Amino acid sequence: MKLFIPVILAACAVSASAAPVQWTSASGGNDHWYDVITSPDPQAPAYWTWDLAVADAAARGGYLATLTSADEDAFVFSLVNSPSYWFIDGANNEEGPRIGLSDPAGNFNWTWVTGETYAYHNWAAGEPNNEGSEDSAVFFDNYLPNVGGNRPPADQWNNVGKSSGLNAYVIEYDTAPTTTPEPGTFIMLAGGGLLALAGRRKFVR
Repeated sequence: MKLFIPVILAACAVSASAAPVQWTSASGGNDHWYDVITSPDPQAPAYWTWDLAVADAAARGGYLATLTSADEDAFVFSLVNSPSYWFIDGANNEEGPRIGLSDPAGNFNWTWVTGETYAYHNWAAGEPNNEGSEDSAVFFDNYLPNVGGNRPPADQWNNVGKSSGLNAYVIEYDTAPTTTPEPGTFIMLAGGGLLALAGRRKFVR
């Protein structure tokens, strides 16, 4: 008997992004490239779960950004410091893009997706609190008077659940990305997880 595994085409969409920017060694950087990837669906901006972001970054030839120094953190924050990448959560805090830091076991053993040493961090006051299943890191601003756009977002981090949809994530490339922009396609196994994600970027200003 032949085993038949049904495959469902779950979505075909274009993720908006700015052009990748290099953090040059001449400016004290690592010569890596960074980009901010937003939702492929303008009607559903809170889109990027951890799993979707990890898979999409890999399909683009990169990975969720690993911010291992204050200088790298500040550089990447300068790229995400735009209201379009943030949203106000239920507690009136600002949640920003995902980065490549997670706590898979939920025991405060935070790990970068690349396996780099977790030494530098920039958690907001009282974070990470690991409430429930808050096991991944995002940019964050818990300054309540900021609600309504009274001031720009702050450069801090928060922990949220991997299943939470975020407006954006930050991708990092070790070398200059060379893929041609075109729609990305999600292919899902019936009843379950992500099988593959193939695609490249459409640059949007």
